[in-house]
Amino acid sequence: MIINQAITASGGDDGSFKAVIEGTATHPTLPSDLTTIRNNAFYEYGTLALTSLPSGVTSIGDYAFYKCTNLALASLPSGVTGIGANAFRSCANLALASLPSGVTSIGINAFASCYNITLTSLPSGLTKINDYTFDACTNLALTSLPSGVTTIGNSAFRTCKNLAIASLPSGVTKIDSYAFAYCTSIASIECDGAITTLGNGAFASNSSNPMQLASVSFPNMAVYSLGTAFGASSAAYACQQLAFADIGKTSSIAANAFANCYKLQTLVLRKTGSICTLANVSAFTNTPMNGYNGKTGTVYVPSALISSYQTASNWSTLYNNGTLTFAAIEGSQYAL
Repeated sequence: MIINQAITASGGDDGSFKAVIEGTATHPTLPSDLTTIRNNAFYEYGTLALTSLPSGVTSIGDYAFYKCTNLALASLPSGVTGIGANAFRSCANLALASLPSGVTSIGINAFASCYNITLTSLPSGLTKINDYTFDACTNLALTSLPSGVTTIGNSAFRTCKNLAIASLPSGVTKIDSYAFAYCTSIASIECDGAITTLGNGAFASNSSNPMQLASVSFPNMAVYSLGTAFGASSAAYACQQLAFADIGKTSSIAANAFANCYKLQTLVLRKTGSICTLANVSAFTNTPMNGYNGKTGTVYVPSALISSYQTASNWSTLYNNGTLTFAAIEGSQYAL
């Protein structure tokens, strides 16, 4: 069935495409000269089973295919440059293995709950991974992000169990809350970027999706206060395998920041001029830094600040208890 060209040219924002074909065609033929799939075009059209889009399509609007649960596209036209917010959200049978190289923007929730997409890379022109963009894309298999990415939004990759990213682009400055939460395949991650935002729960775990994250290296990070990106007051939500963390030039460490990170024995703090303050010893509850399981921890800091750390509030409590020691970064394996 061919959708009338007048409908496609003049409508779509109100779900006009859906209104024309619903109940009559699950495999409609779209006009060959179509360039834009407009907002809400096939909104909640669950039986739609399109397998291709016209080759001239360059833009896919907000909610264009939202909850089209039978949509089975294996690819998008090569000229697509923009994908709107919620465009393919909850399209459970979407089977994209790649995205067009010219895509420069992907809206919030665009592919959330698209369980069958298997992307291993993203277009090089992307600079931002928006909030919830790939939330619950359990078969997403990215190994890297485009070099121009600076922001990773709230829950951008939450519950992407096959995500295998080990390093982030050097331009990244913001990793928002729950960005990589429950990404159980990430064993280590590093970033040389001057990260200024690392949200709570960025690497959160839970009993159903325990994080395997063992090492974090963010030597140029400069967040004002590190919250619960790795730790949590409930053990189930903490990175229980985390053994090493380089949190760079962070200015302060908040309560529960590493709580229940059972294996944390090495911490690197690179702030110069003054110490990285410790808000509360609860930051290290149930870690070797606080004597968990009879073990102790080592905190590497600039040599000129060692004595300041030893006598600083809360740090001194742990130091005097003998559960952690301070060592100089200079001359160590962690010197830059």
